[in-house]
Amino acid sequence: MNSTILVVDDSGFIRTNVKKALETQGLNVFTAKDGVEALDILTRPEAPEIDIVLTDLNMPNMDGEQLCRHIKANAKFKSLPVIFLTSQTNQQTESLIFEAGASDFIAKPFIKELLVARISVHLQSQVSKKYLEKQIEKQTLYLKQAKEDAEAANITKSAFLANYLNPFLRWMLPPHENMAEPVLA
Repeated sequence: MNSTILVVDDSGFIRTNVKKALETQGLNVFTAKDGVEALDILTRPEAPEIDIVLTDLNMPNMDGEQLCRHIKANAKFKSLPVIFLTSQTNQQTESLIFEAGASDFIAKPFIKELLVARISVHLQSQVSKKYLEKQIEKQTLYLKQAKEDAEAANITKSAFLANYLNPFLRWMLPPHENMAEPVLA
């Protein structure tokens, strides 16, 4: 299964170039012109499973910072990597985007090989994370079933002891006048 990237930029030229660069690597690419359209793509009922959001910072309607904050505020998307593609590469901008929850940023104009390399690193991390989450889920189900099986075995053991062992013990032990009669379950 190919990974899917959502590219968000108000520049059609940038969206087209980034899409071409990523598609040559075998990636599926969806595009949006602003944060509002990106959120619509992420949250619609037939939404594709997006592995990374690659977004511009400055856009009309909803900028990249707002988009990132919306993504990180949604429990379903909280772990979705958001990478900024921006021409603003000063310390203040970097602080702003990382405070918003960004995973990384790439400076515009971008070098295709660097863009692809950084996306690949984040995709490898996502694949590893999803694999580990599935392993944890499998192990959790296994442990839950083992607990249920142990509880069922304990109930069976208790029933056996109450129904079969108590009469046997009464037969084996001599009656004692201070000893209460065993209670059968």
